[in-house]
This record gives sequence, C-alpha cells and structure tokens, in this order.
Amino acid sequence: KMKGSLIAILMFAAGIAAAHFHIIPDDITVRAHDLALYTLYALLALVGFEFGHNNMMGTLRGIDAPLFFLPFFSIAGTLVATVALGMLFGQWSVKDYFAVGSGMGYYSLSSLLILDVRGPELGAGLATQLAMLAFLTNMSRELVALTCAPMFRKYFGRLGPVAAAGVTSVDVTLPVIVKVCGQQTMVVAVVNGIVLELTVPLLVTFFCSL
Repeated sequence: KMKGSLIAILMFAAGIAAAHFHIIPDDITVRAHDLALYTLYALLALVGFEFGHNNMMGTLRGIDAPLFFLPFFSIAGTLVATVALGMLFGQWSVKDYFAVGSGMGYYSLSSLLILDVRGPELGAGLATQLAMLAFLTNMSRELVALTCAPMFRKYFGRLGPVAAAGVTSVDVTLPVIVKVCGQQTMVVAVVNGIVLELTVPLLVTFFCSL
C-alpha cells in the first residue's frame, strides 16, 4: 500500500520538475487550471459513487453507537492540531490552516479544492503554494498512519490507528489497521473513513470561502 503513496509523491515531483524546466508545452500549462478543475469534478463524483456503492445501512448496524463519534473527534483533533502547529510558522491565516487540516488525509481532493476556491483571492502562485502544503500535509498523514500504526495501537488503543489514518482508514491503511488492531476494528475503520471522506469537500470549501 505504501507503494501507491510513493508513486503519488513521485508523480507530484515529476509535475513540478516538468513545469520548472519547461518540459511540457506552454499551452498545456495555461490550461492546467481547467484540467485540475475537471479532475476535481471527477474526484467528487467518485466520492459519491463510493458512498452509494457501499452497503452503508448494513455497515452501520454493525457498529456500537458511541463509536459513531470517532470521526467527529478525529475532525476536531485534526483541526486543532493543524492550526496549533501552523500558527508556529505564521505564514498563512487560520482559515487556511483549517482548510489544510480538513483534508483528513485526502491529499488529492483537498489540494485541488484549495487551488480552485482560494485561487481567485490569493492568485495562482500563492494558491499553488497552499495547495502544495495541503498535499504534503495529508500525504504525510497517510505515510505516518501506515508506518506508525503499531505505536498508535500501543499508546492510544485500537482506535488510535483508525483516528490517525483519517480518510484512508477506509482503503489504503485498512489492511494495516486490521492487522494491528484486529478484525473487529474493520467496521469502525470503514465507517470512519467514509464519514470523513464525505466531510472533506464540505469542510475544505467552507474554510476556504470564509
């Protein structure tokens, strides 16, 4: 699973290098915003498809009521930690740090949303920097969740790796979570990931539009 994350990082770096060294034609560079926007629409459609495709009612019946609060505690903890760490550097506004944290590990969708919504106000250059920060922050969350799941399980219990994984608890990090925390954690991880995935476009857009 980590292979997919590394490929994403390499593709991101390749895009930066191609633009910096003018490897791709200028007309493609000019249309990059439109291409990113269409990709964003496709990602949003896939989020809806995944939600509709999963047997949500059957999944929800298999989870204890108190565990429904896990995604919301995860959201609150993520936003507080992101803003607290971000304000140490002071480069961006509080709402920008909230938008970055709202990615919940969904690095592709969150970075494109930030680029699209904040672009008109910040300008292409600054919006791209903020989108890059969101990409790297949420990509790092996925990598940390993959590599540190046993530590989270040891110090924070079986829900620790689930909360740390964010959106990816429903797909990329799910095998690691099940291996470290046991089969009984699967339903909680799936519900957590799906709920967070649905909140990403709402929260990122909300904070970017403040």
